Amino acid sequence: MKKNRFIIAIFFAILLVSFTIAVFSRPAKIMAASGIWGSIVGSSLSEYQTSVSNSSSKLVPTDTWGSMTLKNGNTFSYIIHTSISGTCRSYRVEGKVTSPTNVLLADEYDPMGYNTTCSGAEAFANGSMFMLADSNGRVTAYFKTYTQPYMSGPTYYYHKQGISDWVWDSPSLTANLAANPNSGVSPLNTTLTATPGGNVTGTINYSFWWNCNSTSSTYAATVMACGDPHTSTIGAKFDGTSANPQTVSHSYSPAGTYYGKVIIERGSLTAEKRATITVNSPPAPTVTLTANGSSGSTTIAYNASANLAWSSSNATSCNAAWTTSTATSGTQTTGNLIASKSYSITCVNGNSNANANVNVVVTPPALTASLSANPANGPAPLGTSLTANAGGTATGTLNYSFWWNCNSTAMTYAAAVTACGDPHTATIGFKKDGISNILLVATNTYTPAGAYYGKVIIERGALSAESRATVTVTSAPQTLTASLVANPVSGPITFSPELTAIPGGTATGTISYSFWWNCNSIATTYMTTLAACGSPQAKFDGVTDIPKKTMASYSSVGIFTVKVVIERGTLSAESRVAVTANTTPTLTAELIAMPSSGLSPLNTTLTATTGGSMTGSINYTFWWDCSTPGSDYASTVAACGNPLGNPNIGDKTHDGVTTTLLPILHAYTGAGIYHTVVVIERGSLAKVATADVTVAPAGNPSSIRVDVNVGWDERGEPKSVDYYSVLENLNN
Repeated sequence: MKKNRFIIAIFFAILLVSFTIAVFSRPAKIMAASGIWGSIVGSSLSEYQTSVSNSSSKLVPTDTWGSMTLKNGNTFSYIIHTSISGTCRSYRVEGKVTSPTNVLLADEYDPMGYNTTCSGAEAFANGSMFMLADSNGRVTAYFKTYTQPYMSGPTYYYHKQGISDWVWDSPSLTANLAANPNSGVSPLNTTLTATPGGNVTGTINYSFWWNCNSTSSTYAATVMACGDPHTSTIGAKFDGTSANPQTVSHSYSPAGTYYGKVIIERGSLTAEKRATITVNSPPAPTVTLTANGSSGSTTIAYNASANLAWSSSNATSCNAAWTTSTATSGTQTTGNLIASKSYSITCVNGNSNANANVNVVVTPPALTASLSANPANGPAPLGTSLTANAGGTATGTLNYSFWWNCNSTAMTYAAAVTACGDPHTATIGFKKDGISNILLVATNTYTPAGAYYGKVIIERGALSAESRATVTVTSAPQTLTASLVANPVSGPITFSPELTAIPGGTATGTISYSFWWNCNSIATTYMTTLAACGSPQAKFDGVTDIPKKTMASYSSVGIFTVKVVIERGTLSAESRVAVTANTTPTLTAELIAMPSSGLSPLNTTLTATTGGSMTGSINYTFWWDCSTPGSDYASTVAACGNPLGNPNIGDKTHDGVTTTLLPILHAYTGAGIYHTVVVIERGSLAKVATADVTVAPAGNPSSIRVDVNVGWDERGEPKSVDYYSVLENLNN
């Protein structure tokens, strides 16, 4: 029996070697199991039964690979349960991960013995394992269990319990290619995305062709059919990459149908995929061009501008020689134009283009002239301003030619000169050339009465224009005014002011003056004033005097209205002025010398004071020593000399002042008694005041004499005492 087992074992070993070679010659799909390190991953398989034909060279089709993930130093085991013809036997396979590249498997053994509940011959079981290490140092053990019937028979049954995620699959590779977008208008920017599938592993080679409808799945054959994808115009190539998916972009143009293609190589497998890209022609562009809102053509004034505007549809850009913009819509001014001009624009979309044109027609330059007169009518002499305005589109400097009176319709300067004379002559007109003013004013005085025609010719460039303005001058009405002046306007009785009558206005002829000393009538004629105030106190008829003077006389106090009526030609005018006659005015004068005595030289202040009712400015005249003064300035000059310009005699530098108190300083150098005098004049009055100054010789006095004047009242009491001291030098 044991010998038979040995023979059977040798047979199965030979069979195992054959199977292992067959299995490991095919790549397996690796499924990484998730779970805790070092533990068996997954749940137990359910028990199942299957039947297989009695063939020693065939493995059961449910033999599968399983996997679990372990770390260095972990141990593992799995149990295989087999049954043949009802006889059950269990095996445990133990192993240990000793390094990232090695897994040790222990011998198989039977820890459980025979299962007496099963019947039939026992079965032989074995296992195989290999491992892979990933980049993180983890180890995945891949193992497989298989059974082979020991006894020959028509039908065998087995069951096993082990690790989940059992897989048996052939190595595979698929390719997918997506184009996004896969249709659109030329140029179409598209992204090709290649995605590998299947269970094959390893680095990946991607070969893209922009347009290749070859069905070949090999790189070499496709290169022969569609070109080398290393060339950027043909495709793109990415070798030895782990990228999954791989994208690449390409711009498709012109319109047409394109077939993007990818070949994916992984391990020993290749796969290909194509994607259709449809590129449509862009729609034809359109463009509209307008000038000042009009298409075709528009008309503008000379030296004016037009606004160009363009708009388009289905265009990517627009170009025109008259703008730097490439925008598909916009506006642009032409600038000022002096000649007609055509404008065009071209808009493009791909290989299509559209054109638009517009004409800007410039009208020839024009020149206008206008002339106004201000005032345009009035009595002579009439001062009038002629204002010329230039208009139109003509450019350049301007020449203005004015005629004061020219009704010629001549449009040119030469013709107007022939008709009306040379405006360079001031009595004929005025001329101003080569200026930029579009407005110019010339003035003229029109006389005598009549109708006049102011005229202007304006020249600009080669153009000229004329305009006229009528000036109507009427005869001036005569006027007469009267003014009356009284001098002075007030004074004491008997008061005699001088009356001055002055005629004015344009009236001519001899003059009649009628004066009333007191008439407040507002009548402007002689007869109405005669009726109101009686006969005039003075009358002068048929005279030519301008002005006319007369004297009035008032012997009583009061306010009186002096009136004059002036007659000249058919006109008359009146004027009035008020005068005041006062009572007899008074004037006082006083002179004080301080000090009034002392040793030589003696500086004395002479203070003159005036008072009374007299008004007006004041004249002060001083004499340093005048023993026989007169009653006024003239008589005192006759008695003591003229101080005007003679400072040794006195002082005459304070005339026409308003102060009523005037001090002046004088130095007395010789011993003696000086009789100082002041004459104060105000209005028609004059007053004289005196003061004595006593000057002793220089040196010490030998005696003092004191004179005392005592005044007594009615009871015998002294009421005042005046002290006078005189210093005398006894040696004199």
